[in-house]
Amino acid sequence: MEQATSLLYDLEGFRVAEVTVNPLGIRVLVLRYTPSTAFATFPWPDPTPQQRMAVAGAAYALSERRNAIVDIEPLGLTELYNRVDDGAYVDLAKLHKALDEAVAAAYRWPKKVAQNDEELVRRLGELNSVYVQAPSSYHPF
Repeated sequence: MEQATSLLYDLEGFRVAEVTVNPLGIRVLVLRYTPSTAFATFPWPDPTPQQRMAVAGAAYALSERRNAIVDIEPLGLTELYNRVDDGAYVDLAKLHKALDEAVAAAYRWPKKVAQNDEELVRRLGELNSVYVQAPSSYHPF
């Protein structure tokens, strides 16, 4: 018998259950994403007021353009971003890049880090380790 795994999502509770069926039986792992388990330990940046405004401006421009696209074409986000991946809506992709770079600047990282997923994960992991070791020195909000 082959092992099969599926994920079940409960959007109301922000819960994910991973169900694994294998020859020895069924194993269920329930993960909860709550403010204390997901957001409280996330290494948020400590931006300057100017960096905060740059992120907000980039996010607003992105949201406005995305809303304009879906107002014209009734697309869900999956279909929209599949099209972006295929080369459509180049302006939307540029707005995403601008937001990514504004966020990287809020962390005081070089712009190139914004487009390097592996480096982003590494840096966020390092920051998380620092915040876990000294939680009292970290107040993002």
